Amino acid sequence: MNLHKAKGLEGKVVFLADPMAGVTPRADIRIVREGAAARGYFPITKPKGEHGVETLAEPAGWASFEQEELRFVTAEEARLLYVAATRARETLVVSEWLGTARGRARRPWAPLQPFLAACPAIVVPPWPVERFGGQPDLSPAARAEAAEDRNARYARLTPPNFQTIAISSRAEHSGNRDDDEVAGAAGRDWGSLLHLLWSTPS
Repeated sequence: MNLHKAKGLEGKVVFLADPMAGVTPRADIRIVREGAAARGYFPITKPKGEHGVETLAEPAGWASFEQEELRFVTAEEARLLYVAATRARETLVVSEWLGTARGRARRPWAPLQPFLAACPAIVVPPWPVERFGGQPDLSPAARAEAAEDRNARYARLTPPNFQTIAISSRAEHSGNRDDDEVAGAAGRDWGSLLHLLWSTPS
């Protein structure tokens, strides 16, 4: 999850993953609230190239508005970093990218590095290489046997736990009834009463 979703949550062990997920702070809009009034300022831009933008128009004094907003954005990132570093009750694991920066990516956990210099590094073992000996049996007979085994295991794991049926589907047709069919409160009369009650409007 991202840091916004992690607010209010905690765990014994927390991993700060994706060490290159940060972005360069930028100001796209500035809202000035004075009393009951609020005014918004924003530049009008269009995409340029793969990652760039071209400014078509901007409000007068936008440079000062942009600097004010950037100060707010930077402070908000510091607050989010505090949220990230305080979610762990026992152990906090901070990931680190040792390669070069990729494009506009920025290291979001970099402000924590001076405090982690004395912390032990976790050695990540190499990914095990699965070794498969021989060629798999893909003959029609082997595939049919595997399908039968798969269906049998699926049937064992998914037994029906309920069934919806109609009362009439459980009743015998009159032509198949024996002459000594039970009548009265224990037989056909009881069923007739139930049908009558069910079909009578309340």
